Amino acid sequence: MYQDETGVCQTCMDECAVCVDGYSCQTCNFGFDIVYDETTSQEYCGYAPEPECDWGFYMGWNETTSVDECMPCIDGCEECYDGFSCDYCYEGLEVVITDSATALIYTCEQQTEPLTCDIGLYFDSWTDNCELCGEGCYDCESASYCYECNQGWIREQSSDGIDAWCVADTTTCFDSQYLGEDGNCYDCSYGCATCFNSECEVCMDGFDINSGFDEFDNYYAFCEELTSPCNEGEYVNLNGICEPCSQGCLFCPDANTCDECDYGFVLSDNLQCTAVEVPQCDLRRQYLDVTDYTCQPCM
Repeated sequence: MYQDETGVCQTCMDECAVCVDGYSCQTCNFGFDIVYDETTSQEYCGYAPEPECDWGFYMGWNETTSVDECMPCIDGCEECYDGFSCDYCYEGLEVVITDSATALIYTCEQQTEPLTCDIGLYFDSWTDNCELCGEGCYDCESASYCYECNQGWIREQSSDGIDAWCVADTTTCFDSQYLGEDGNCYDCSYGCATCFNSECEVCMDGFDINSGFDEFDNYYAFCEELTSPCNEGEYVNLNGICEPCSQGCLFCPDANTCDECDYGFVLSDNLQCTAVEVPQCDLRRQYLDVTDYTCQPCM
């Protein structure tokens, strides 16, 4: 309180502990600071801004000094809200919580390398072991979230995207095709006989499987066409020696099978080349169809 000009005691302004008049304050109550109002050029008591503490400290009540001040977190703790728990430890340390009989005990301990699980397994933090993904799942984050399904299974997920699982699919694809996650059949890559989710597992004859990494550093397998040491019209026998293909054959895997015939020959049903008479077409109105050596009208 303060004494006015008439000698009567008056109450100080709100939250003011010591004042000389009704317009200014010398000392504010606990938890308030003197604030200067530039508009009225007067001082009043406002809420004191909470001081910020450095990393590894929190704002708490000091029983010794009976004031709020920055208090240290537990050893190794970077961010906390009291002196018993920890939200984040310093780099290289991790929060470990132990359930005692009376309370949870928080400590910051040396970070351990996470267990690496094989494809088809995921790391379960509760058991500290690798556990199996769900049925039909090729790769997963947890038992309830599958990244990629095995061949013959389709990936489905909940509307909120939290859960994802695999369901068996009855769609049958042709050779050199694979079943996509959307349930449709897609062609394998060039030269591939069997593939899984667009990655080749077995190549066709005349191709060899190879592997590499794409621009995102993802591993992938593909088929490369084998280059023959022999000339056109020859093939490599089992001893690695070049032998001639059958008559009229340009490319062959062996002496009894032809893949492509030379000009003037057609490939028969028994995969041998048969000589044909090449007709003389009227090039002004016709062209020669070399698939069956017939003259066809121009468009």
